Amino acid sequence: MPYRNAPIVIEDGAWVGARAVVCPGVTVHSNAVLSVGSVATRDLEENAIYQGVPAQKIRCRNL
Repeated sequence: MPYRNAPIVIEDGAWVGARAVVCPGVTVHSNAVLSVGSVATRDLEENAIYQGVPAQKIRCRNL
């Protein structure tokens, strides 16, 4: 099985909760939040909150 290796990008103001997993190739855009124990398999949109396995957008942040 080939090894998948790609950069992970976490932009300014983004939060990644404890025990959360960010998979290879994923970008956590600015002010995005990945909640505790969630798994990010795709890019997280700017100003959004994600939760679950795999992480799903649950709401937008009003900043």
